[in-house]
Amino acid sequence: KIPDIVKCLREFSGSQGEFNSWRKSVLQIYEHTKGTPKYYSVLNTIRNKIVGEAALESYNTRET
Repeated sequence: KIPDIVKCLREFSGSQGEFNSWRKSVLQIYEHTKGTPKYYSVLNTIRNKIVGEAALESYNTRET
């Protein structure tokens, strides 16, 4: 089950520099679960919150 705090995260559409801070602030809560199915579910949910150009940058892809 994905915790409500993760489900309720705002979408991220900022710059790559802001992304690292945003990601770290979320993942630090779940650092103790690293390597578990719960951790990977949280990562997947976070990845789905990244939108627009930020999503392209996080996948190392750019719009042409």
